[in-house]
Amino acid sequence: MANEVAGKLFWARIDVYLSYRKTLKDICDSAGLRFDIIKAQQTLSRIPKAEDVCALARALDIPSEWFLTGETRSAYDNLRVEKGSKYVRIKEITNRLYYSSEQELVETESLLGIAEQLLKKEG
Repeated sequence: MANEVAGKLFWARIDVYLSYRKTLKDICDSAGLRFDIIKAQQTLSRIPKAEDVCALARALDIPSEWFLTGETRSAYDNLRVEKGSKYVRIKEITNRLYYSSEQELVETESLLGIAEQLLKKEG
């Protein structure tokens, strides 16, 4: 019974993103999964195997642990789940920071007031 409840919650969380993005078939296709197998698991309220959960999560750009537990571990993952404009903005900032020079990173840390905090953690 507990497994069935967990399965229903899992698929309800998946449905949140399917309702306004793509169909389950579309997501299975992008994840490289067989739609008929995933659909049967959904119908039976069964959670797919771990590899398939991860593939679905990647296809939807949502943390896999959120689909399983309804919780996330970081502010960034919370933003990924919400999928709002703030997520889009922070994702773009993160992408730009990733390709920044060391000097640009130091300047950004200083601007945000986190340079001293980071130095304390390193030391």
